Amino acid sequence: MNALLVDAHILLIQEHRSGPDIPGAQGMAAKAGWHGVWDEATKTFAKGRSGGTAVLVRQPLTIHRGPKIKRATLAAMAWTRRAYIHAGSIYGAHLGHPTREEDNHRLYMELQSHLAAIGRVPWLFGGDWNMDPSFFQQGWAKGGSIAHTGPHTGREGI
Repeated sequence: MNALLVDAHILLIQEHRSGPDIPGAQGMAAKAGWHGVWDEATKTFAKGRSGGTAVLVRQPLTIHRGPKIKRATLAAMAWTRRAYIHAGSIYGAHLGHPTREEDNHRLYMELQSHLAAIGRVPWLFGGDWNMDPSFFQQGWAKGGSIAHTGPHTGREGI
């Protein structure tokens, strides 16, 4: 299914493969009524590009880029006239990544530091964390509710 055709207000995109051609992807999104914040996929030896993330909202909602965090795209969107909802599209390091543990730990710490900095505001993080939900819960200290959509989608598991 094409994510741009989903009946939603916010899309959290992981694993797009756009690099310098992000304007092309942004153009396709705009034609479908979306705009947002994109981060390029990383060059890899095996697959060309991998791991791009984006946060998209329906036009004409306002969206602002959050701080840069490797393997995540953070944004704030107007929710009401006075409040913003903060969202993040996350793509954790997978099993084949040589420094998976360190990279995912750094990602956790940076995301939790961001939540501490923005204070008590509505937030939503989603993505492919590339780990079992029980491991995720052990390292996550910033509250919230964790929802798992079902079994893994990768060939090698988590």
